[in-house]
Amino acid sequence: MYEYIDARGKKRRITHYHDDIIKRLKCSKYDFDLIKFCIISDLNNQKLPNELVSLKPSKQLLYEMKKRFKISQQIIEKNDKKYNENTSVFKQKNYKKIHIEVDDFYTRFQGSKYRPKMRIREVILHQNFIGKNAKKDTKKASAICYFFTKNISEKTLENDTIFTKKFINNELKKLEIKRKKVVLKGDGARWMSLFASDIKVKYSLDYFHLFRKINETFGYKKFNSKNHKMLYKNWFSRIYGARWVDLFSAIFEKNFNLKYDDFMKLKAAFLFEAKEKNIEKSFIKQARILFKYINNHSKNIWNNEGNLIIEKSYTEHFVYNFFKKFIKKQGLLFSRNSIKMKVIYHNLLKNAATFFIESDEKNLE
Repeated sequence: MYEYIDARGKKRRITHYHDDIIKRLKCSKYDFDLIKFCIISDLNNQKLPNELVSLKPSKQLLYEMKKRFKISQQIIEKNDKKYNENTSVFKQKNYKKIHIEVDDFYTRFQGSKYRPKMRIREVILHQNFIGKNAKKDTKKASAICYFFTKNISEKTLENDTIFTKKFINNELKKLEIKRKKVVLKGDGARWMSLFASDIKVKYSLDYFHLFRKINETFGYKKFNSKNHKMLYKNWFSRIYGARWVDLFSAIFEKNFNLKYDDFMKLKAAFLFEAKEKNIEKSFIKQARILFKYINNHSKNIWNNEGNLIIEKSYTEHFVYNFFKKFIKKQGLLFSRNSIKMKVIYHNLLKNAATFFIESDEKNLE
């Protein structure tokens, strides 16, 4: 250590650290590598090894350390950089198709009230980002995740959808994406088809939600009720010789090359056999609800020739693997800011840029 008097007559000290580890410890009694490990473990929702539990900083101190090392700022800067990289990939225009996955889901967060709830409107823009093709060449794949958030205590207004539409429309312009190459996929909610129409892109019914409804109606496995299992496990169609869940699922598999007319024949066969077997009205009512859902969305499932046009969808994949998975920790709720940082951090590891946008009427101006 060296002391001297500066020009204003004040005593100054210069400290020389002969070791980097000692220099790191000047601001904290904790080892730098331990701090780094604790911060990464916190972002990953991982427990520390038993031998480190007694050495770890407190929750409050860890929060202060994250502020000191500007962890949130670093994550946001890297996210902005990733957005610019992914934007340039979209602008190359060497894609056959652009996918927009849309869904609404809910989560609770830490707040002033007891377990407040938040609605998240997911809009994921990607170029076949997941699946077999993405694994072959991940560098060419690109994804941008937009999460529009709104407290559930606030009124859901038409403006929510207007703002989402306006924002995504501007993003498509900024990315110079040709609308004819875009397919928007959703679960069949009316606002989704109107949303697709307003931003002038093709709309397709979500493949996953359709199959889930078929399984809820005719399934006999783990997540079905006891009555469903008793009825549908052993009920094979007298005409087609197979279970109803398999028959209706096959209608929407492109490998079988079945058409709208085949669906109508199968529907008639089910209703005929159900009446013949004197099946309970509750099961028939549930089946009719499914048939109505399919008929209401027939234009998004079949073309004018009756051929399938339904697209494979990954909306639920993105909901879990690009959001919910990172904020799950038994007995814990995270603040809105912690949720935001954890989701952005993990999506960066997957080569995806992420943005959280508040659904606010002021943003419409």
